Amino acid sequence: YGEAAFYVRPEPFDAFPNHTGGDVVVLPPKSRFEYLEDFYTTAFHEISHHAEVRLGWDHRIQGYELGELVAEISSCYVAGELGIPTGDVEQHGAYLRHWLSNMRNDPGYIFRACSQASKVTDFLLSKMNARGSAEPQPEQVSAEV
Repeated sequence: YGEAAFYVRPEPFDAFPNHTGGDVVVLPPKSRFEYLEDFYTTAFHEISHHAEVRLGWDHRIQGYELGELVAEISSCYVAGELGIPTGDVEQHGAYLRHWLSNMRNDPGYIFRACSQASKVTDFLLSKMNARGSAEPQPEQVSAEV
């Protein structure tokens, strides 16, 4: 697979929500990332695509670009919830700028993306909490307002 991170959708696509396997997230080794935070936010991005499918997201209907934006926002949400710094903010910004052209012509675009990203984040965190691994520790909770 090379050095790229990506999500492979299961086939047949319409097998959801009862599909239980067949999709895979591929990531380069952690050692390929300059900062460990970048590895985790990349992993969260790709895992967000996994969650989108389970929430009924269909790129054929909602569009590939919106799905990428949702995954990028979700990765930041999940990292924040888990107390993991988001890594290279410039990299996130550059990636998001790539999808800005779609937002310029549709005022509701960003709201749909954030709404779906929130659902994806809730789904992922619920799965982590079910395994007892995503409960924030008291020292991770910030008192900032």
